[in-house]
Amino acid sequence: MFGFSESAPDSHFATVNQLRLHYLDWGGPGEVPIVMLPGITRPAQDFNLVASRLAKHRRTMAVDLRGHGDSEWEPEGRYNFDSQVGDLLGLMGHWGIVQAAWVGTSFGGLVAMVLAAEHPASVECLVMNDIGPEIAPEGAARIHSAAGKDERFTTYDDAVARFRERYSTIGDWPMAVWREVTRHSVRQLEDGMWAFKHDPAVRTATTLDDPWSLYDRVQAPTLVIRGAESDILAPETAEEMSRRGPSATVVEVPDRGHAPLLTEPAAWEALQDFLLTE
Repeated sequence: MFGFSESAPDSHFATVNQLRLHYLDWGGPGEVPIVMLPGITRPAQDFNLVASRLAKHRRTMAVDLRGHGDSEWEPEGRYNFDSQVGDLLGLMGHWGIVQAAWVGTSFGGLVAMVLAAEHPASVECLVMNDIGPEIAPEGAARIHSAAGKDERFTTYDDAVARFRERYSTIGDWPMAVWREVTRHSVRQLEDGMWAFKHDPAVRTATTLDDPWSLYDRVQAPTLVIRGAESDILAPETAEEMSRRGPSATVVEVPDRGHAPLLTEPAAWEALQDFLLTE
C-alpha cells in the first residue's frame, strides 16, 4: 500500500459518467496495462512504490475511485459496485484499451472481481489483495466504522497523528514517512481545518448480494495475496477461493495484517511471477 515512489507518475483527470476521476500513470512498455485499485477510503498513491517497480516492465496505472483521493464525490452518494465498474469501463474507453491486468486491494479487489465476472473480456488477469467474497465480520466492522467517519483536525500534525493511529498495523516508520503518506490522504478546508479526502458516504458500497456467485463467474487467471494476520480475509476463505471459481493461486505474506503493501518479498515475488512472466 504505502511507500515512496521510485519514479514519479504523471497525474491525469478524465470525465467519466459525469464525474471527474483522477488517475496516476507511471508509463512502461506494453499494450495491455496493469491497473491498480486501492481500498475503501484510500487514494491511488498507496501503490506508489510497487507501481513504480512494475512500470519498469509493463505500463502501470492506479485509479482514485469515485469519492476517493482526488476524484470527485458523487453528489447523490452512488457508490455501488455497478457505478464503480461503469467508471472503470469508461476509463478504459478514455485510455483506448480493451483489456487490462487488474490489481485490487481490499474494496478495490472486490470492484475488480465484479468487473471480471460481468465483463470478462476486459480482464487479462486479476489480483485480489487481502480480500475475497467472504469478509471476516470483525474486520468488516472495523473498516465500515472508519470509512463512515467525517473527522476534522485543527493542524496537519493532528491529521498525521490520527492517520498514524488508524494505520498503525501497516508499519513502524519514521515520522517523515508518516507525514508523506498522510499528505495524499487529507485535504485542507477553507476554514483552515484538515479532513480526510474520501467521501464518508463511500461506506454504503461495501457489500455485495451474492459475492461467491460473482467469484465463481470469474474466468481470468487469479492471484490472491493474503496477509497472514489479516482480520479481513480468513484462511478458510482463501482456501475456498483456491478450490472454486477461477481456482486462484493463494500466496500468504508473513507478519502482515490487512493489507499487504505488495512490496514484501513474498508478495513482490508472486506479483512478478503472475504479471511479468511472459
